[in-house]
Amino acid sequence: MTLTTDIILLILIKNMLKTSLLLICVLTFVISKSQTSTVYIDGSNNTYTITENKIEYIAVKKENSSSGVYSGGKSESIKITAKQFSKINSLVVELEKDSTCYLSDRLMGCGTLKNERIKTPLYIAMNSVKKNELESCLKQLLGL
Repeated sequence: MTLTTDIILLILIKNMLKTSLLLICVLTFVISKSQTSTVYIDGSNNTYTITENKIEYIAVKKENSSSGVYSGGKSESIKITAKQFSKINSLVVELEKDSTCYLSDRLMGCGTLKNERIKTPLYIAMNSVKKNELESCLKQLLGL
């Protein structure tokens, strides 16, 4: 090979590496965005982690409840369909938009909502209709 051919080959390899690196960055971004989650904590401190394809339910144990008597039942994880996720997500978005039900502090019985769209947790009043709709939807899917 000549010096010119070597230089052209090195330039091609350099450009291929740049393209590969860019592709890896784009794929990493897409994958991380598709795996976003919403965490909802109900008024009894049961935790629901919702992703596009599952709900993970972490139940409060008696020894961790404020009364020492309440139990949230059995913790479990279930798969959900795109249609079920869409329904849950629309309820979450409605809660995010309804600032009339926000509380400044977390009070007993209120719900807590956290996800990537909102910067700080939202504390939702215990009598919020939208909060109760979200909880009903989640409990129905989990069979609670």
